[in-house]
Amino acid sequence: MLAAVDDLVDHRTIGEMAWSNLAAHFDEAQILKMIALAGYYHTISFLCRALDLPLETYGARFPAPPLLG
Repeated sequence: MLAAVDDLVDHRTIGEMAWSNLAAHFDEAQILKMIALAGYYHTISFLCRALDLPLETYGARFPAPPLLG
């Protein structure tokens, strides 16, 4: 599933290998729901970033990346 979402984000499609792997575990309706959900989260991300919405105070944060020296 992660490979399929990566394909969607990077290439706006799902490659043959990722699709085959999805089809081995999920039916077509489940795959369509996954595609729609990925699109939904992408849309929410666009809106939040474009509107410069503040971060939620209760949300967990990713750790800061290590500094390169």
